[in-house]
Amino acid sequence: MANNKPIHEIAPEPTWATIWEHIHVGQDRCFGVAVRAYKRDGPWEKTSSLGPDDLLVLAEVLDQAHTWIAARRSNRQKLNNPPAGDESVGIFNKEKTT
Repeated sequence: MANNKPIHEIAPEPTWATIWEHIHVGQDRCFGVAVRAYKRDGPWEKTSSLGPDDLLVLAEVLDQAHTWIAARRSNRQKLNNPPAGDESVGIFNKEKTT
C-alpha cells in the first residue's frame, strides 16, 4: 500500500467496499474493507459497524469485490503465462517484425 489509496472501490452508498493491494516478497495480494457512511450533526463519517439493513447490501458488494479481484488475478496470470504457441499474448513478448 505504498500510495495509501485503494486500487478499486465498489460503492452503492452508503455501504461500500474498498479493495487494497499489498505487495509482500514479490507477491501482490488484494484485500477488501467494508465501510458504511453515516451523518450526525456534522460532516459524513465512516464506520465498519453495520446494521441489519446493511447486511444484504454488503453481501452484494462483497460478491462484486470478490469477482473484481478474481478477474484481476486471472488477467495477470494470462499476461504472465500465455498459452503455448500464442505469441500475441503476454507482456514479455515483442512485436514480430517482417
